[in-house]
Amino acid sequence: MKRRLTPGGQTLFDEKAPRPRRPNAISTILVQRAAVNRTARSPGHGNQPPDSMRYSGHTTRTQTHPAHPYPIGMTHPTIYRHIALLLLALTTIASAGIAQNTPGSAGESGSQPEDDEAREIYEELDRRLGAVTYETATLNMRIVDPRGRVRERNLDTWSYNEGDVRQSLVKFNAPADVRGTGLLTLSEGDTEVQRFYLPALNRIQTIAGSGRSDRFMGSDFTYDDLGSQDPDTFTFTTLSHDRQAGRITVRGERNTEAAYAWADFMIDTERYVLLKATYFAEDGTALRELTADDITELREGIWRAGKLTMRDLIEERYTELVWTSRTIDEPINPMVFTERYLQR
Repeated sequence: MKRRLTPGGQTLFDEKAPRPRRPNAISTILVQRAAVNRTARSPGHGNQPPDSMRYSGHTTRTQTHPAHPYPIGMTHPTIYRHIALLLLALTTIASAGIAQNTPGSAGESGSQPEDDEAREIYEELDRRLGAVTYETATLNMRIVDPRGRVRERNLDTWSYNEGDVRQSLVKFNAPADVRGTGLLTLSEGDTEVQRFYLPALNRIQTIAGSGRSDRFMGSDFTYDDLGSQDPDTFTFTTLSHDRQAGRITVRGERNTEAAYAWADFMIDTERYVLLKATYFAEDGTALRELTADDITELREGIWRAGKLTMRDLIEERYTELVWTSRTIDEPINPMVFTERYLQR
């Protein structure tokens, strides 16, 4: 209604019909939803959906509006139910995935309570490895690459074990390009130091941290493999135990820095000698495999392998260590386990 004044000052009002409003998207949605709800509540319909949402025999058609993200007739409680079902399905899938990754089978690991029996057996294996106070040996090393090409080396080793003190020296004799190269490992309690000498540089290098995961002299053994495998650097669980055959497989998870996350050790519980070890990465990938052959008794209750083979399962190559001579219980001059002797 519009007000105007006449020349005489009289106020007049013009009545004009209001302009009809164009329904917007929201009002259209509300009207349609109200109609659907009335239909759903009418007698004879019960809880049946409107025709536009019923199965037609070939396809299910749901009427929607461009401005409304949900199908018409789907109220918010229904939406919430769908969301709840979706979350439940996702939770079930996630739970199944966790269950598949539960530790206990090959290629899987995780935090588990330690197995006392597994630890006792590994500790006994370690004790017998250190039961020989003095040992001197000569070995041949064969390094075979993926193409079958072979490199051979000859080396001497000296070792001393007494209580929690372990010392070892490895020196190469042949071929000429590696002659005089050596590795000195000194362990006492929880402390271990490795010194590497390369004659070409006439320098002693300390092997520490991630360097212990490097290949030793281009072989498939690492510096860590040649060090002390202290049981306290592992958490143990039993994977299998065949008491009749006298064999147990225990898993040792490393709790110190190493080239692998865990290893599965197959141990002969009658002779207490390591038969096989498989080393795994954090994601469960098998990295390397060690096998022991030609096992002989050095003295009563003390057994040793005469051949060790380390296979790189990723690069498909391997290294063999074969003992050609071995002497035990003959005293070794303490000077052998010094840096001065390492450089000789």
